[in-house]
Amino acid sequence: LKKSNLDAILVEMDLNEMNGLDVLLEIRKTDNKIKVLILANTESPDDFYKLVKAKVDSILLKKASTAEVHFAILECMARVNILTPI
Repeated sequence: LKKSNLDAILVEMDLNEMNGLDVLLEIRKTDNKIKVLILANTESPDDFYKLVKAKVDSILLKKASTAEVHFAILECMARVNILTPI
């Protein structure tokens, strides 16, 4: 990602080797401009707090509809932080 021209990245919270928070923290070490959207299966306030503290741009629950994901991506690119309703 260091030499990438990415505008945004959608990351699954529960990955095999790293979780979405770990990916977010790695991205933020070198780039604060890439928009990071996390797709989460958790509704834990503690997890949300950690993601927000790490400067996530959007958190989407896995149960979000395709239309909600599309809307969140558009809003994220417009620099508006989105948290899907629980």
